[in-house]
Amino acid sequence: SPSVLTVCFSYLTGKGSLTEKGEVTAAAVCASCMVPARGHRTLELGLAWDMPLIHFGSKEKLHLRRYTRYFGSAGDACPALSHYALTHYEQWEEKIESWQRPILESSHLPPWYKSALFNELYFLADGGTLWLELPPEACAEDVQGPAGAGLTQLLPVLREYGRFAYLEGQEYRMYNTYDVHFYASFALTMLWPKLEISLQYDI
Repeated sequence: SPSVLTVCFSYLTGKGSLTEKGEVTAAAVCASCMVPARGHRTLELGLAWDMPLIHFGSKEKLHLRRYTRYFGSAGDACPALSHYALTHYEQWEEKIESWQRPILESSHLPPWYKSALFNELYFLADGGTLWLELPPEACAEDVQGPAGAGLTQLLPVLREYGRFAYLEGQEYRMYNTYDVHFYASFALTMLWPKLEISLQYDI
């Protein structure tokens, strides 16, 4: 059960050592259970990584990832993240299935459309996406510089929904390029409209 897994990993305390450049590392997870004759059992494992602070190339400023609002920014949230995933993934699967089933079972829609509709959303999760938390002490000038001091409508939106950005592509390391977003914005507008609002305000 999720609680058992959390207890299993609770003994891993203390600070780990950094690896040297080129050093190969590995990790393993072991779980066991009794399987009766002609029976079966299922073991569920949750994998999580906790990297709450990020910076861009210039390293001028640290940013908090969005999930730190709920799990903290100390870098010790992996057990809580795993537990949360293991206790909620069935609900997530049910919601995804109920969302996709009417489209996938429709005989009026061609296969290429079904594939594009769902499979091409991968880029929002795998395309260098960032969802950042705005620090509570941030002011308009922190967000937009001196020219943003008059954008009073911006701060409440960013405080509530965070800052959202994604790369133009893995080859082009630019975030939220507006010509590319013109094509991608429909997915955000239909599925995550508050993120689209946040992104538009930011631009």
